[in-house]
Amino acid sequence: MLSIDDTVRLVAVGAVLAGLLTIWLGWREVLAAGKLPFFLLRRERAVRGWRLVLGGIGAAALGAAGGLYGRPIAYVIFQATPSPSPTPTVTARPTTTLTPTITLTPTISATPTITPTPTVTPTPMLPDAVAVLLIHETVTPNSDAAFSPLQIAQRLDRSLLPIDPALEFENPIEILYAAFTYNRLQDGVRWTAVWYRRGEVVCLETSAWQSGTGGYGYTECAPAQGWLAGEYEVQIFYGERWMVSERFFVTGIPPTRTPTARATATRSP
Repeated sequence: MLSIDDTVRLVAVGAVLAGLLTIWLGWREVLAAGKLPFFLLRRERAVRGWRLVLGGIGAAALGAAGGLYGRPIAYVIFQATPSPSPTPTVTARPTTTLTPTITLTPTISATPTITPTPTVTPTPMLPDAVAVLLIHETVTPNSDAAFSPLQIAQRLDRSLLPIDPALEFENPIEILYAAFTYNRLQDGVRWTAVWYRRGEVVCLETSAWQSGTGGYGYTECAPAQGWLAGEYEVQIFYGERWMVSERFFVTGIPPTRTPTARATATRSP
């Protein structure tokens, strides 16, 4: 069992470390907020970051105060009791250890004959069915168009922001969303979202952009065969230009979909 001194010391050190970690996380949020292109997103993330910083300072200060003044306060609340002295036990005598006289050394060292080389990750390309459509497009995409990194989630709020985004999901799953912010887009330009599993397309969305130059957006996917376990990737294209990608994992076995019987009416003779 821990003594009162050890308990006070452990709590104080834990509070200080938790405070420092919170300060670090909050400062990262503040720095990340400055990189967002939109004022509302930037302010929301900066406020969250400063709250973490202030909370971390408070936790660290509380831990430091506990380390300085926690011991006398603890002894006032809890009465210390003497610890029982350990009873000596019989010590076993060491036995003789046999030392080998001959050490066998390997005569042949296996050397690899083939050195693995890293493979080159190809740049994402549009599916052929979508690339053919672009031949007939007349609107030229804006070269300054920008998409934020994708955030994968099972739900979105009313502002189209992801709720509890993650990079790993466990079945049962019905639908997943890839949320993003965008800026300097042009209505009428074709945009495409492709969802892959192990190189195979499971969802495809393509249409002329009609959501204005900047704001919040998303693409969604609900595969017909369900969310099979494995690695998935979402790719976003603006025109024929690849903009952003994100990978995530799905675990577990998807629920079995049972067919629904439809009632049909027959005319009596």
